[in-house]
Amino acid sequence: MDRTSGPDSYGQLLIESSSIYTAEREDNYTPKRLPIKPVRDYDRDWEVFLNPKVLPDRGTVIFKIPVSVTSGDLFAYDAKTKMISKLEGAVEEYCTVWNGPMAGVILVQHRQMTDVGPTYACNAVSVNGKQTRLTEHCDDFDKFLTEWSRTHGQQCY
Repeated sequence: MDRTSGPDSYGQLLIESSSIYTAEREDNYTPKRLPIKPVRDYDRDWEVFLNPKVLPDRGTVIFKIPVSVTSGDLFAYDAKTKMISKLEGAVEEYCTVWNGPMAGVILVQHRQMTDVGPTYACNAVSVNGKQTRLTEHCDDFDKFLTEWSRTHGQQCY
């Protein structure tokens, strides 16, 4: 966290801005701040980057921007080009596949509002933005991941 305010009515600090750091063995695990500037989404500049995860290519970092209380938008930062791209909106949870034929794919729990309230689906998202619906019924992301890992023999972190 770079900057906080609060506490809020629940006694929690509110994150106003944050940074993402990486560290590699080749550099003796010296932390390096990624040069991510505020990200524009929904006509607003966002400086809070949550749940960063590195893809197996070690050149792409995935992170979420908290655009609502319940979900966020998923972005990818390409360390080579220094470009940021939006991958998917309304993401609750996500993980990155690290091995096997789907290595580098991001599995996401996607929130959808309906007339009867929120429902959840699970998608596979690639860094180039291609999305594949895996299941329409994905209320329990941990259970989905356990079954998915067993079926595919791959790990998602």
